[in-house]
Amino acid sequence: MKNYGISRGRNLRYSAAHFKKTGQFYDRRRNTSSIFTNWRINLLVVFIILTAGIIIERLIVLQVMDHEALAAKAKKQHQFFEKLNPNRGQIYLKDGENNIIPVATNENQDMVFIVPKYITDIEGTIKTLATILQMDEGEIREKVMKREDLYEVIKRRLSKEESRLISEKKMAGVELVPESWRHYPEGELASQVLGFVGYNNDKRIGQYGVEGEFNDVLEGELGFLKAEKDTAGRWISISKRILERPKNGIDIVLTLDQTIQYFVEKLLKESVEKYGAVSGSIIVMEPSTGKITAMANFPTYNNNEFNKVEEKSLFKNSCIQDQYEPGSVFKPIIASAAIDLGKLTPDSTYVDKGSYSVAGFTIHNSDGKAYGKTSLTRFLELSLNTGAIWVMNSIGKENFLDYLKKYGLSGKTGIELLGEAEGDISNLDYLRDVNFVTASFGQGVSITPIQLITAFSAVINGGSLMQPKIVDRFIYDEEEDEERMSAEKVRQVIDPKSSAIMRAMLISVVKNGWGKKAGVPGYLIGGKTGTAQVPNEDSGGYSDRVIHSFIGFGPADDPKFITLVKLDEVSAVNFSSDSATLVAGRLHKFLLDYYHIFPTEEIKEEELKYFNRLMEFKEEDIKKISGDKAEGAEGFSPLNKEKSEDKE
Repeated sequence: MKNYGISRGRNLRYSAAHFKKTGQFYDRRRNTSSIFTNWRINLLVVFIILTAGIIIERLIVLQVMDHEALAAKAKKQHQFFEKLNPNRGQIYLKDGENNIIPVATNENQDMVFIVPKYITDIEGTIKTLATILQMDEGEIREKVMKREDLYEVIKRRLSKEESRLISEKKMAGVELVPESWRHYPEGELASQVLGFVGYNNDKRIGQYGVEGEFNDVLEGELGFLKAEKDTAGRWISISKRILERPKNGIDIVLTLDQTIQYFVEKLLKESVEKYGAVSGSIIVMEPSTGKITAMANFPTYNNNEFNKVEEKSLFKNSCIQDQYEPGSVFKPIIASAAIDLGKLTPDSTYVDKGSYSVAGFTIHNSDGKAYGKTSLTRFLELSLNTGAIWVMNSIGKENFLDYLKKYGLSGKTGIELLGEAEGDISNLDYLRDVNFVTASFGQGVSITPIQLITAFSAVINGGSLMQPKIVDRFIYDEEEDEERMSAEKVRQVIDPKSSAIMRAMLISVVKNGWGKKAGVPGYLIGGKTGTAQVPNEDSGGYSDRVIHSFIGFGPADDPKFITLVKLDEVSAVNFSSDSATLVAGRLHKFLLDYYHIFPTEEIKEEELKYFNRLMEFKEEDIKKISGDKAEGAEGFSPLNKEKSEDKE
C-alpha cells in the first residue's frame, strides 16, 4: 500500500514536471482567465462590426437615399428661391370697328388666412371673421383650433369691402395676401364658349371652352429668382443672383363679335321664355370662312360665380356637345346630293300620295295631305316627308351615306373648343330600308348644331366644307407680334353650280313656303324649318317633346351670314314655323342692319306691315300670329302603323 502511494506520488510529480517542461501543464486558473479574455475580445469585435455597419448604413441613407432631400434642405438654408408666376393670357372679342374687347382678364383679390398659434382672442376673432365674411362660425373655429398648423386659408377672392373691414380690425394672427384671379368683365356673355379657370388638385387650370382648350397657351411659363442668403435669411448683396423672368400667357382674340353675341344672347333668352322652351341655342357663322360670329346657349351662367352653379350641365356648350335628331332642316342636305349627282333638278317631279309604307310602318306628311304631282322645289317649300323619301330613293342608300360623310356629319368638325361631340349616323351602317327612310327627313340620325350649320354652309357657299373657327388670332405680348388664323377649306362637297341651285330653292322656301316669317322685306333670304321629335331614351320610340329649329342665310346672292336657331321642347306653339322662324327673322333683320347691307328687292307696304307686326309680337300674341299659317307647319312623322297627329 505504501509503495503504491510512493509510486503514485512519483508518477504525479513526473507528470507535473513533464507538463511544465512541455508547456502543457494543466492550470485551472490560467485556463479560466483565458476564456474571459477571449469573450471580451469577441464582444469588442462584434461591437466594432455593428458600429461600422450602422455608420455605413447611415452614410448610405444620407449620401445616396436622402441625398436630394438633404441637398435641397441645405440649399434652402443658404439660398433664396422664389417662383414667379406669369400673367395668364387675356381673351378678347371683336366689334364691328375691328376693336378688341376683353372678356377674360386678370385682377388681384385678397385671400384671408390665419396663423392659429398667433391668435390671442380666439372667440373674438372667430365671431368677427364670421360676421365680415358671412361664414359659419363652426367652420372658422375648426381651423382656428388647429394650433400647430402654420396657416389655414379662411376665404379666397374677398370683395374690396371685406378686405377693408378685416384690415381695419387688425386682428392678431389674421393676414391678407393678394392673389391673381381670372375675371370676366362681361359676366354671362359667351360664358359657355369661354369656360373658366378653376382648381384641379390645388393647381389653377382652365376648364371647359377656350380656357380649357388653350390652357397651355394661356397660362404661360413660370419664372424664378435664385440668390444666396445669410444665416438670418437676408440676401447677400454681393452674391450671384439668377433671375428667370416668367413668360406671360398668349392673348387670344376670338372670332365672336361682341355686338352680335350680345344681341343673340338677349334674343335667345327672350325666345326661350316666350315659347315655353326648356333651353335653346343660336349660332351665327360666316359661310365663306367658317368663322363663328356668335354662339349662345340658354340657360347660361356667370363665369365669375361658376362655383355657385349647382347644375353642372350648364357648363356644357350645347352648340358643340349636344347631339339631337335635326328633323326637316336635314332635307336640303339630301336634296343637294340629288342635284349634285344629276339625279334630279328643281323641276323634277314625283306623285305625292301623302304617305309611304316601309317594313310595316307608315310615314305621313305633316298635314296628312296628298299633293299629287310635286316638284323638288315644292317638296322643300312644303317640307314633305314623302318627298324626302323620294329623293333618297332616287340617289340610293350608298350615295346618301357617302354625302353625309362628305358633309362631315359622321365625326367632329374640329372646332377649337373643348369637348366637341361626334355625329352619330351609325344607324345607317346596316343599310336597312327603314333607317334610310327616316334619316331622309332627319330622324334616326344624331348631329350637333355646329355640325349642322357647318354642313349647311357648304350647301350654300359654293359647295366648300369650311373648318369652323372660333379663334381669330393669337397676340404674343413679349414679341409684340400676332398670328392670324386663316380660313381652312376641308373639302369640296358639291359643285358650285349645285350650290347656286340650292340657294335658289331655299330662297323659295322663305318666299313661298313655311319659312316666310324668317324673311326680311327688301332682301332675298333663304332657309329651312325643322320640327323634330325627341326620342325616348328608356322605352324607345319617340316622345311628344319636340325641337324647333330654323337655319337661314342672307343675302342670298352673296351670303354674309348663316344662322341656326334651335329651341328645345317648345310648349307654347306646335311648329317651328311659328317659333324658331320668327326668332330667325328678328336675327336676320338685325344682321342686315349691322352689316349695312342695302335692300335689293322692292319693299311692298303690306309686307313691311306684316313683318313689323311679327317683329314686335308679345307673348300673348304668339298663338294669334301662329294662326296665320297654323295648317302649314312642316312636319315630322314618327314611325307607327296609324296616321300620326304630330307634324313633322
